[in-house]
Amino acid sequence: MHMAAGLSRTEVVAQDFLTAARAIRADNAKTCSIDDHWTKPATYLEWARLGFRDADDYGLANTITYAKRAACCRIDRLIHNYHLQRLHRASFPEKIEVLERIGIGVPSVIQELIINPRNELEHDYVPVDAATARRALDIATLFLTAIDSVDSQQSIIALNMNMLYTHASNRGEGRVTFNGWSKGAMLFMDIFDEPQTAKIVDGEHGELRYLELAKFTRQEAVELARILHGHYSLQNRGSGEGSPFFYTEIKRLSGL
Repeated sequence: MHMAAGLSRTEVVAQDFLTAARAIRADNAKTCSIDDHWTKPATYLEWARLGFRDADDYGLANTITYAKRAACCRIDRLIHNYHLQRLHRASFPEKIEVLERIGIGVPSVIQELIINPRNELEHDYVPVDAATARRALDIATLFLTAIDSVDSQQSIIALNMNMLYTHASNRGEGRVTFNGWSKGAMLFMDIFDEPQTAKIVDGEHGELRYLELAKFTRQEAVELARILHGHYSLQNRGSGEGSPFFYTEIKRLSGL
């Protein structure tokens, strides 16, 4: 264990940051569920099913609308989990292409058979027929089922966690104690304060290199997401979950 008096902070350029991040062990991650306040994709899908059961124009329009919302919510959850919030307002073809580059496949029929029919309904006022609604519902169901395992992978906050701590709960109240640093550098995605920042932390030597996420280009942000996603491609990997409260407290106590 090593207790540092403080961390010296150095802002670095994105390419230097990515080079350092690639050198960090990816087999041990610390994660967080960051979308709990969102309506679940499965809820939207159930609303789509309810619309199809009605089988009238109103119900079929709801089927298209909520099937699209279910699929797009799932896509946006993945974008958010990999800290690509800069793409939140991007088109869904752009989001799908970025996820493909990270290593998460999204079938092209999502755009063709779910998103496009909803856009025609919303913007061109095209009536919905039962066959189109059924295809949208079926494709959304298959998509959510096929990618459930990816969606269940929580957002990675730290690779090679090097903070030593105890975390306990007493009558529902959490308590975190910071005990020092272990050896090696850590990649830490500090999304719990503004501006959101990516950090390389070597606590043993009292060094912290950082860059705000907004300063990464889109290509650099995708590369950072690929580094994080690499953890889930490893057969032998370990992970632990922390709450936003835990990360906020351990940051405060460690001076991170």
